[in-house]
Amino acid sequence: MIDREKKFQEIKAFVLKWYDQSQNYLNNNYINSNIIRNQDNGLVINFENNQGIAEIVVEKATYAPYEFISFEIAVFENNQAKISYSWYDIVDTPINEINKELDRGINNLIKLSN
Repeated sequence: MIDREKKFQEIKAFVLKWYDQSQNYLNNNYINSNIIRNQDNGLVINFENNQGIAEIVVEKATYAPYEFISFEIAVFENNQAKISYSWYDIVDTPINEINKELDRGINNLIKLSN
């Protein structure tokens, strides 16, 4: 079994690579994004368009419903934020599944504007 720290660093590196490779797609779909935090112990990336905001958090969660990754989209209804989409990894989620879910999450944010 891969130790937890090594697995965390592999997933964090993968998410950064996915983010870098997604820049044209994000820009072409009018999604503003930025890395809020990129440190050894965690990564936070924010996304927004005119209909919602999204956040990817990669961290070694201790009291959370995920192993390393949280992806949430919030929309505003009646002046209140409401989670409209969420995905959380579980122990040993494979990289190809993470990739699929990150793409799915961004596509859900894009669909809010259509």
